[in-house]
Amino acid sequence: FFFSDKRQPQQLRVESFLFGLDDFEPNEFQPREALRESMLDWTKGQGLKMAVHGMGGTGKSSLAKDFMVGACEAPEVREDIGIFLRFHQLRNDYILLVPFLEEIIGGEKSSRSVGEDTSDEDLRDRVHAALKKLQGRWIITMDDVGTPESLVANEMMSKFPWTKGRVV
Repeated sequence: FFFSDKRQPQQLRVESFLFGLDDFEPNEFQPREALRESMLDWTKGQGLKMAVHGMGGTGKSSLAKDFMVGACEAPEVREDIGIFLRFHQLRNDYILLVPFLEEIIGGEKSSRSVGEDTSDEDLRDRVHAALKKLQGRWIITMDDVGTPESLVANEMMSKFPWTKGRVV
Protein backbone atom coordinates (compact mmCIF):
# COMPACT_ATOMS: atom_id res chain seq x y z
CA PHE A 1 0.00 0.00 0.00
CA PHE A 2 1.43 3.37 -1.03
CA PHE A 3 0.21 6.72 0.19
CA SER A 4 1.52 10.06 -0.93
CA ASP A 5 0.65 13.37 0.65
CA LYS A 6 1.98 15.27 -2.34
CA ARG A 7 -0.68 17.62 -3.53
CA GLN A 8 -1.54 17.53 -7.18
CA PRO A 9 -0.89 20.79 -8.99
CA GLN A 10 -4.11 22.70 -9.42
CA GLN A 11 -5.34 22.80 -13.00
CA LEU A 12 -5.21 26.28 -14.46
CA ARG A 13 -8.64 27.49 -15.38
CA VAL A 14 -8.83 28.81 -18.91
CA GLU A 15 -11.44 31.45 -19.64
CA SER A 16 -12.75 31.16 -23.19
CA PHE A 17 -14.41 33.72 -25.43
CA LEU A 18 -15.85 32.90 -28.85
CA PHE A 19 -15.50 35.80 -31.25
CA GLY A 20 -17.01 36.04 -34.69
CA LEU A 21 -20.54 35.83 -36.01
CA ASP A 22 -23.42 36.51 -33.64
CA ASP A 23 -25.36 33.30 -32.84
CA PHE A 24 -28.70 35.08 -33.07
CA GLU A 25 -28.01 37.19 -36.15
CA PRO A 26 -25.89 34.98 -38.45
CA ASN A 27 -25.13 37.88 -40.82
CA GLU A 28 -23.85 40.18 -38.06
CA PHE A 29 -20.50 40.21 -36.30
CA GLN A 30 -20.32 40.60 -32.56
CA PRO A 31 -19.45 44.08 -31.36
CA ARG A 32 -15.80 44.19 -30.36
CA GLU A 33 -16.15 46.67 -27.49
CA ALA A 34 -18.40 44.45 -25.35
CA LEU A 35 -16.01 41.52 -25.62
CA ARG A 36 -13.02 43.76 -24.94
CA GLU A 37 -14.69 44.94 -21.71
CA SER A 38 -15.32 41.31 -20.69
CA MET A 39 -11.67 40.56 -21.32
CA LEU A 40 -10.59 43.56 -19.22
CA ASP A 41 -12.84 42.32 -16.41
CA TRP A 42 -10.97 39.01 -16.64
CA THR A 43 -7.68 40.79 -15.85
CA LYS A 44 -9.14 42.12 -12.60
CA GLY A 45 -9.76 38.59 -11.36
CA GLN A 46 -7.50 35.64 -10.75
CA GLY A 47 -7.52 34.22 -14.28
CA LEU A 48 -4.16 33.41 -15.81
CA LYS A 49 -5.06 31.96 -19.21
CA MET A 50 -7.72 33.04 -21.66
CA ALA A 51 -8.54 31.76 -25.13
CA VAL A 52 -10.21 33.89 -27.78
CA HIS A 53 -11.29 31.70 -30.65
CA GLY A 54 -13.52 31.94 -33.67
CA MET A 55 -13.58 32.10 -37.44
CA GLY A 56 -10.59 33.35 -39.35
CA GLY A 57 -10.71 36.95 -40.50
CA THR A 58 -13.10 38.15 -37.79
CA GLY A 59 -10.60 40.39 -36.01
CA LYS A 60 -9.40 38.22 -33.13
CA SER A 61 -5.81 39.42 -33.46
CA SER A 62 -6.90 43.06 -33.58
CA LEU A 63 -9.14 42.48 -30.58
CA ALA A 64 -6.23 40.92 -28.67
CA LYS A 65 -3.96 43.88 -29.49
CA ASP A 66 -6.64 46.38 -28.39
CA PHE A 67 -7.18 44.38 -25.22
CA MET A 68 -3.47 44.27 -24.39
CA VAL A 69 -3.10 48.02 -24.77
CA GLY A 70 -6.17 48.57 -22.58
CA ALA A 71 -4.95 46.11 -19.96
CA CYS A 72 -1.55 47.77 -19.70
CA GLU A 73 -3.10 51.26 -19.51
CA ALA A 74 -5.81 50.45 -16.96
CA PRO A 75 -4.77 51.59 -13.46
CA GLU A 76 -6.52 48.69 -11.73
CA VAL A 77 -4.69 46.08 -13.82
CA ARG A 78 -1.23 45.15 -12.52
CA GLU A 79 0.45 44.23 -15.82
CA ASP A 80 3.33 46.50 -16.78
CA ILE A 81 4.31 44.81 -20.03
CA GLY A 82 2.23 43.57 -22.94
CA ILE A 83 3.90 41.22 -25.42
CA PHE A 84 2.39 40.04 -28.71
CA LEU A 85 3.92 36.83 -30.08
CA ARG A 86 3.13 35.01 -33.31
CA PHE A 87 2.99 31.31 -32.60
CA HIS A 88 4.40 30.23 -35.96
CA GLN A 89 7.30 32.69 -35.64
CA LEU A 90 8.21 32.20 -31.98
CA ARG A 91 11.91 31.88 -32.67
CA ASN A 92 12.07 35.21 -34.52
CA ASP A 93 9.90 36.90 -31.89
CA TYR A 94 12.07 35.52 -29.07
CA ILE A 95 15.20 36.89 -30.81
CA LEU A 96 13.61 40.35 -30.73
CA LEU A 97 12.25 39.90 -27.22
CA VAL A 98 15.42 38.84 -25.36
CA PRO A 99 17.26 42.20 -25.46
CA PHE A 100 14.03 44.06 -24.66
CA LEU A 101 13.26 41.94 -21.59
CA GLU A 102 16.85 41.90 -20.36
CA GLU A 103 16.95 45.70 -20.61
CA ILE A 104 13.74 45.98 -18.58
CA ILE A 105 14.80 43.67 -15.78
CA GLY A 106 18.22 45.33 -15.59
CA GLY A 107 20.69 43.79 -13.23
CA GLU A 108 23.06 41.29 -14.71
CA LYS A 109 23.39 41.70 -18.43
CA SER A 110 24.20 38.73 -20.56
CA SER A 111 27.41 39.14 -22.48
CA ARG A 112 25.95 36.93 -25.18
CA SER A 113 23.98 38.67 -27.88
CA VAL A 114 21.14 36.91 -29.64
CA GLY A 115 20.85 36.15 -33.32
CA GLU A 116 20.32 33.43 -35.86
CA ASP A 117 23.10 31.32 -34.35
CA THR A 118 21.51 31.37 -30.86
CA SER A 119 20.09 27.97 -29.96
CA ASP A 120 16.36 27.53 -29.41
CA GLU A 121 17.07 26.33 -25.88
CA ASP A 122 19.12 29.42 -25.02
CA LEU A 123 16.48 31.76 -26.46
CA ARG A 124 13.70 29.97 -24.60
CA ASP A 125 15.59 29.91 -21.30
CA ARG A 126 16.48 33.60 -21.49
CA VAL A 127 12.91 34.68 -22.28
CA HIS A 128 11.43 32.47 -19.58
CA ALA A 129 14.01 33.60 -16.98
CA ALA A 130 13.24 37.25 -17.72
CA LEU A 131 9.49 36.65 -17.44
CA LYS A 132 9.98 34.95 -14.08
CA LYS A 133 12.03 37.91 -12.81
CA LEU A 134 9.21 40.26 -13.79
CA GLN A 135 7.12 38.48 -11.14
CA GLY A 136 3.90 38.25 -13.11
CA ARG A 137 3.66 41.85 -14.23
CA TRP A 138 3.22 40.80 -17.85
CA ILE A 139 0.54 39.71 -20.24
CA ILE A 140 1.39 37.79 -23.41
CA THR A 141 -0.83 37.28 -26.42
CA MET A 142 -0.03 34.22 -28.52
CA ASP A 143 -1.50 34.73 -31.98
CA ASP A 144 -2.50 31.96 -34.40
CA VAL A 145 -2.27 29.00 -32.03
CA GLY A 146 -4.08 26.17 -33.80
CA THR A 147 -4.92 24.00 -30.80
CA PRO A 148 -4.02 24.00 -27.10
CA GLU A 149 -2.08 20.80 -27.75
CA SER A 150 0.14 22.50 -30.34
CA LEU A 151 0.97 25.22 -27.82
CA VAL A 152 2.02 22.73 -25.16
CA ALA A 153 3.92 20.54 -27.65
CA ASN A 154 6.00 23.42 -29.05
CA GLU A 155 9.62 23.17 -27.88
CA MET A 156 9.93 26.96 -27.58
CA MET A 157 7.08 26.88 -25.04
CA SER A 158 8.62 24.09 -22.96
CA LYS A 159 8.93 25.15 -19.29
CA PHE A 160 6.97 28.35 -19.97
CA PRO A 161 6.17 30.17 -16.70
CA TRP A 162 2.40 29.82 -17.16
CA THR A 163 1.54 30.69 -13.56
CA LYS A 164 3.77 33.76 -13.35
CA GLY A 165 1.76 36.08 -15.60
CA ARG A 166 -1.24 36.12 -17.90
CA VAL A 167 -1.52 34.51 -21.32
CA VAL A 168 -4.13 35.24 -24.02
